[in-house]
Amino acid sequence: MFSPETASKKQRVGIMLDLGNSETRVRVKYKPIKGLEGIHEPIDMTFELSNHYVALLSDYVVSPDYMNNRSSILSINEMRIANGELVEREFIGSYSYPSGKNDKSSEPITNWTIQLVIAKTYHLLSEAWDIPISDIDISFDILCLLPPDEHAYNKQAMIDLISSIDTVTELVPVGDEENYTTAEYPVLCNMIQCYPEGITAFFGMCVDISGNKATPNPDIEKYRKGYVLIIDIGAGTTDLAIMQDGMLKADSRMSIPDAGNHIISALTRNLKATKLRGRLQLGIKNVASIMEQGTVSEGDGVIIEDCAEQLTAAKEELAEALSHQIANWANSNSVVSLAKGILIVGGANVAAIREGKIVSPAIDTFLMPKLKTFCPYAELISLRNRDPRYLNLDGLESVYLTYLAKRGASK
Repeated sequence: MFSPETASKKQRVGIMLDLGNSETRVRVKYKPIKGLEGIHEPIDMTFELSNHYVALLSDYVVSPDYMNNRSSILSINEMRIANGELVEREFIGSYSYPSGKNDKSSEPITNWTIQLVIAKTYHLLSEAWDIPISDIDISFDILCLLPPDEHAYNKQAMIDLISSIDTVTELVPVGDEENYTTAEYPVLCNMIQCYPEGITAFFGMCVDISGNKATPNPDIEKYRKGYVLIIDIGAGTTDLAIMQDGMLKADSRMSIPDAGNHIISALTRNLKATKLRGRLQLGIKNVASIMEQGTVSEGDGVIIEDCAEQLTAAKEELAEALSHQIANWANSNSVVSLAKGILIVGGANVAAIREGKIVSPAIDTFLMPKLKTFCPYAELISLRNRDPRYLNLDGLESVYLTYLAKRGASK
């Protein structure tokens, strides 16, 4: 519920949301506000949630094995919405997840995810402050990411969605018994803002964040003037945007439905000829091991196979597909050819590393030479060992820290 007048009287917790197609990344920050009751220890934590959900049938009985903090069940509109270990183990291949084809604000899973994030935040704050959840009396500042093109025409719909949530209802296991009790968490928002993905990654690169301070990153100074092409390769879409003098250029956004999903499809196609034929299950754990280590397993790792070679081939295939689509887009945006830097981020732009060695390079290795054919002056903006999956969150954090600093200065 959006109510700044009431919320301003409470201690405020910032929630930064990167709502992906395969998983959601969350950063929670709390900086005590003097003069208000309920002052606690500062909070700075980051966590991830799977975007795999199941609406449980009314007669479905949850096994006691899943009555723990590794599984979550929300009560939404008289439905039981499950997430976590229960879904990943019992509903392999039949769970619901974001398609990437619809606006995020219109996807029911977006609503479910935001509610789950709030419930998880309450649990984490309870643990960090060592107080019962019922004693937590706070308001929220929520900063959320949207694909650049959706942000241009639909950010108010996302703000309205978040504003409509006034209570989160969770089913919590009752001790060792085989049933649940209902827990309700109030949602009072002081601030709700949306920002375009990729652009915030650039903001994240512009600063080095330590504690509650964001200091300028000198390596990015030369890109603050002129044109920069941002390419955010996620799980379901690749989002493009152009920045001019450090700001988003109007009418310069595009979304391509080829991303990490293309890699997984290519791998599934290629791996069918291996000993995993007919038994391959690409659950979220497998996707993580594939992208991060270049290995694929069946179930809980009964069979493990090196797929680094196939992974590299899939990345090359995606780079080829993306380069053609970006080139077509560049033909209608002449300033693309003037870009002095290209920033490639996102969860799909990671190198697979095993035992300290790169076994499959990040996609930018294959994509950058193709982009140079129509961006002749551009150079790849080095990430300097920063994780491309969290740069968007770093950018949101820098925005939020600036907001807190200005708010503090105004008092």
